[in-house]
Amino acid sequence: MIDSQGQHISDDKEIVTHLNEYFSSVFTKEDLTNIPNIVPVYTDLGEDDLNFDVNDVAEALDNLRVDKAIGPDGLSPRLLKETKDVISYPLFLLFKKSLVRPHLEYCTVMSKIKYSETVYKNDSGMEELKV
Repeated sequence: MIDSQGQHISDDKEIVTHLNEYFSSVFTKEDLTNIPNIVPVYTDLGEDDLNFDVNDVAEALDNLRVDKAIGPDGLSPRLLKETKDVISYPLFLLFKKSLVRPHLEYCTVMSKIKYSETVYKNDSGMEELKV
């Protein structure tokens, strides 16, 4: 790395210090004494506040763009769109339940969905599917 004077920097601590000085200089310094109050957009949504049905969920799935990358859930939009007839009703139930009980046991639900199948490597380095 070369600093602003053209000197070669090789020490890790010097590199970190140089990068910190550079990035600190390019960011805007905000006025932290005048922070606006946050106004909530909505509060206490109940089951009747958002009305949707299975057809709305299917329509949303049908409108997914299949040329986009997978989401954080690891599911591709193409998979969701092509299985919309099968998954629309379970998703509808999950969404409705999340409105009534917003604190769904997320970890439990995800562990049942995501970790029901585990891939591991055996001694030879080959991947096996453990169900």
